[in-house]
Amino acid sequence: MDFDLQKILDPISIWAAVGVLIFVGMALYTDLKSRTIPNQITVTSFVLALVLHTYFGGWAGFLLSLSGFAVGFGILFLLWVIGGGGGGDVKLMGAAGAWVGALPILIIFIASAVFAVFCTMFMMLRNPSSEQVAEASTPGATGDSDSPLRSKSKLKQSIPYAVPVAMATVCVVLLLLIPHTQ
Repeated sequence: MDFDLQKILDPISIWAAVGVLIFVGMALYTDLKSRTIPNQITVTSFVLALVLHTYFGGWAGFLLSLSGFAVGFGILFLLWVIGGGGGGDVKLMGAAGAWVGALPILIIFIASAVFAVFCTMFMMLRNPSSEQVAEASTPGATGDSDSPLRSKSKLKQSIPYAVPVAMATVCVVLLLLIPHTQ
């Protein structure tokens, strides 16, 4: 059986691709700089995605955006509830989902987990004496004030969750921009 992701995913519109990349870039910058993702960025991005999808796609666009938000927010919210994610991470995935839809944000979530493993391995190779780097790229190690995993030593050695999310988002958006062949 031949599995082709391109056949089950609809191509993303250019404006949605640009929107999610700008949003994730801003979230990445602020998360790297201050270890927080401000509500101004996430809420504004979510509302903008919802409005644009509704404007260009009508009810179908509205539902695409809302379902993407629900999946992205929901997955990370569950992790946050059990102590494995920060509030900024939850809103980051929710707003990104509003731009790309439900299935792409699920793929971004899975890909971000893979990239988090690679980021963690990189940090462990770079600083092998660190015991705490193993949690480096997990949701919640970003330093959000509501994160139970926060500590100064971890903050100095960790990679914010926005890093693997940004890497995964770029990969998925590029995949979605590739025109269908056949």
